[in-house]
Amino acid sequence: MVIEIEDDDGHREKYNISEELEELMKDHLPFDVPDEDMDEEYKTKLRPRRDTATVQDQVPWNRNLPECETYIQNYRKQNRGAPLQLMYSVEENEHIVLTCHYCGDKETYGKTIEWKKLDRKKAKGRQFRIVRIDIDMHDDDKDNRVFIDEEYGLHIKNATTADRGTYFCHDMKTRDIYVKKYLDVSMLKKFFFSSDRFRVFFHLEVDSKGIRFSKPFPEQVCKYLRVKPLPEQNRFVRPLTEQVCKYLRVKPLPEQVWKDLCAKPLPEQVSKQDNLVYYTSWGDWTPCSVCGAEGERKRRGTCMARLYSVKKMIRNFEQLYYILRSYKAGLPCRSSLFERYYYSMSKYRDRPDEMEYKSCHVQCWSGGGGGKKFASVKLDKIQFHDVMKRFPETTVIATEGDRVDLICPGSSIDTLVYWINGTKYMSSLKLREKTSNRVEIDAYNVFVIHTSLIEDSHSYTCSYAGRTRMIFHLKGNFLSELGEDFKIS
Repeated sequence: MVIEIEDDDGHREKYNISEELEELMKDHLPFDVPDEDMDEEYKTKLRPRRDTATVQDQVPWNRNLPECETYIQNYRKQNRGAPLQLMYSVEENEHIVLTCHYCGDKETYGKTIEWKKLDRKKAKGRQFRIVRIDIDMHDDDKDNRVFIDEEYGLHIKNATTADRGTYFCHDMKTRDIYVKKYLDVSMLKKFFFSSDRFRVFFHLEVDSKGIRFSKPFPEQVCKYLRVKPLPEQNRFVRPLTEQVCKYLRVKPLPEQVWKDLCAKPLPEQVSKQDNLVYYTSWGDWTPCSVCGAEGERKRRGTCMARLYSVKKMIRNFEQLYYILRSYKAGLPCRSSLFERYYYSMSKYRDRPDEMEYKSCHVQCWSGGGGGKKFASVKLDKIQFHDVMKRFPETTVIATEGDRVDLICPGSSIDTLVYWINGTKYMSSLKLREKTSNRVEIDAYNVFVIHTSLIEDSHSYTCSYAGRTRMIFHLKGNFLSELGEDFKIS
């Protein structure tokens, strides 16, 4: 399949659709954005960190020698030779790669490498089981979901919740007294803290698409927070309305307290009952959503839990205790490691994830180069063969006073979604301010009109990753109007 493009001189050129259509079909938004590829950077800054060390600083992303080797040596010295603990958090169906040697030096190990996983469920008695990872060896590499690459890295494609666990690679040419089929509690402690050799443990979390081990929340809260069978199902995000805050009360508290909690980031919370400290680990601010005009940034705070006292054992949950003891930064509150411990925990177990917003204004940069390849080509100069460019549309009917939720297809909490009214970009902060909170774009990028009015009868477009995803035509019979201060546009 090909397309033909005619330039200003009447010359026509053919382009292979598989190579050129993606660029050609990109929508050019009616405002400037800092970078066409910003959506990926936006996601990496908004999502919880993938790679966190057990010491005070972040593991360096550069795993090339010699910088990485220097870091490992310093780490072992600080941690008295204890293993390096790394937490990886992915969503279902993602592709994860675990490196056998953290610094990528494949010569460190022999060629008899085997990947193993510490099972999170106890086997017979009080023993813990170490299982060997079965590697796929199909004739067609595309059919291999779990495989090892040339540098002994473990690949897991289309990750599922069954892949959760603690992974490590083992050189079968060397004897390791702690790598056995079964470990008792005392051996488990030595497994995580022994300094006889350097080990790297990968604690893999896979977010489920279903609601995970959490008490059902009130229907009103779930409806407001879009708590559907999605990866973000039970992650509360701010700002919340006063009514939602009321639903979340565990015991009666002064109303002002709940207003404050909904307006400010949550403070650190200590539960001696759980032997845990609950706190928020804030990610980086996202890039500014637009340039040359007022936009907005946001950052996501992930609920974390770390040990309150290393001297106090979490009884009957030894594996969780030893991982927390060696992993100083703690674990995400919704880690599957807490699943069996969940119903023994205090009310703080449901501490929410948070989202914070702020306005921004950045300059637009030309970026050199030749600009957009097809930016000046008019649509009437393009002939498509067996291809039709058409934006999806839908009509939404509402009556005065209705609540209207416009959901951009395929988007999630991690997506940089642009909502456009005509040719005007609408930011969440400005929209709330202009309409006195009657209209907002919530943390899940849903365009919410809490009380619809006649002024809302417009066409609203949502776009992300350079594509128009849906045009919503809002129509209805509205009876009254409010002043200019309450209009969306």
